[in-house]
Amino acid sequence: MVNFRINLAKSCVSLIGKRHIFYKGMILYVLLCAAALVYLSYTATLELVAAYKNRNQRQLLFNSISSAPPIYSELLRNPARTYQELEKYSKQIGILDQALSGRVDFLPILHLLLADLPQNIRLESLNAVAGERTISFSLQVPLASSENGDYVRALLAAWNANPALMAKVGSIRPVTGERRSSGDKEVFLVKFICALK
Repeated sequence: MVNFRINLAKSCVSLIGKRHIFYKGMILYVLLCAAALVYLSYTATLELVAAYKNRNQRQLLFNSISSAPPIYSELLRNPARTYQELEKYSKQIGILDQALSGRVDFLPILHLLLADLPQNIRLESLNAVAGERTISFSLQVPLASSENGDYVRALLAAWNANPALMAKVGSIRPVTGERRSSGDKEVFLVKFICALK
């Protein structure tokens, strides 16, 4: 019998240069796969940590809701309705703010007008109308004389020289004046109108 030496794999074996390129490509492919695996495991770990934190926060929120008084727990259990109610309340507060911003505060003006009156001048009447933004008041002053001077002019000059009063008041003017007897002496009754700014 004759032995034949036939090498069938010789034609299937690639050259050394091609084998080096193939091995380098495989090593590069394995390294890329390993890097992708490390990246995916990193992102998965981050997601797990976030989920764990979220679970803890949810548990804390649940514990705070369960330990809250009944009025607060209802607010926390139904936040959509709570936001609707808060929006309704904010609109009501806005309406109140608009209403109060148009309100006239008469007390500081009256204090600036009447606090520093001399002792011999008395307030006879007072009327404040918010809609017209006016204050009308009557003062009982002594009659003008050479020794007393003119009280009406002195009052008007003092009021007009007061910058705090003039910041709130447009004008102060006497409207009417008449002589009256008060007990044993005669006085002058002057009605003033104060127009607010």
